Amino acid sequence: LRSRQHVLKEARDQIFATHMHLFLLLAYCAIPTMSMLQFRGISCARLGQHNYLRVQPSIECNTKEFREFWGFDVILICIYQSVPLLFLALLFRVRGRLLTEEANSAVSVAGTTVRRLRTKRIS
Repeated sequence: LRSRQHVLKEARDQIFATHMHLFLLLAYCAIPTMSMLQFRGISCARLGQHNYLRVQPSIECNTKEFREFWGFDVILICIYQSVPLLFLALLFRVRGRLLTEEANSAVSVAGTTVRRLRTKRIS
């Protein structure tokens, strides 16, 4: 019974690690582009005596509707920009395991390198 639970936990951990890796990779690739588009979407340009939205010049920035949209959009931008904070929280949560695995990996790599150098020197 205990070994079955252990196997199920390892399978869940493996699935979680795989999906989290893909999520983090996708988000890492998408965040810069999405951020640029979000900020470009609320940027206004002055043309004559009026301000117009850069990405859609038919929308005037001095209207009440635009100001309401702008306020709502800024809230959504703040939520989206907090995704890197989620990454930080996830990494902070597993920092002990990451540091241990990294240290063990570095030791094994260094040990292998030293053994190879000794073998070459002896030969």
